[in-house]
Amino acid sequence: MDFSERLIAVRREKGLSQEALAEALGVSRQAVSKWETGESKPDVNNLIALCDVLELNIEYLCLGKESAPTQEPRKQGMSRTIKVFLSALVAALCLLVGAVVGIAAFSSHVRTDVQTQAIDMANLSVKNVQVERNFNEGGYDILVTPGFIHEGVEVKLYIESVNSDYRPMTIKCQFDGFNYMANFGMPRKNVQYRITAVFYYQDMQKQVPILDFHADEGSCSYVPQWNQ
Repeated sequence: MDFSERLIAVRREKGLSQEALAEALGVSRQAVSKWETGESKPDVNNLIALCDVLELNIEYLCLGKESAPTQEPRKQGMSRTIKVFLSALVAALCLLVGAVVGIAAFSSHVRTDVQTQAIDMANLSVKNVQVERNFNEGGYDILVTPGFIHEGVEVKLYIESVNSDYRPMTIKCQFDGFNYMANFGMPRKNVQYRITAVFYYQDMQKQVPILDFHADEGSCSYVPQWNQ
């Protein structure tokens, strides 16, 4: 059985007329007729299209090496479905692995950031405190030298009375690159104060007692507490 005979046999087996086959291929009926009579042969593009329409192997159609079509349409559809499913499964697994890696990296970053903050807070301390009379603005300037300088740290002085009902107050310090400074104003005479430096960093804070302070006529006395 030659090419022309195989073409006629398979076309009839599929229940197709020459007109129907020609329409499916986008050629004229006369072209199909010439293929079946052996007057001409289809070119490569039409040969591939013939195999797709008739569901044949090219080797079977041209050489007759196979005795049957390659696959039934249903099996071909199932094969395509399986390939699509496997591709989707692989893509989903890749996305899942990427998400897990991303979450792990983010968690590691968060843990490292929290540990860094904890280390910073542990290092925040007071190296020295000076008390100076401010004759221009009145009262006393309190200078706090930190033991560890970190960008973003804010310091406030919390001042409370030890021997009276004087209301506690909080004063924000100004930072000059080396020291935190706040002006105490005019403290009441014969009142003993406890002064605490409060370090603020992000959402955390640390308190360090620095002075027991006492003021009288024109002078003051204090007891250091930061190194106790």
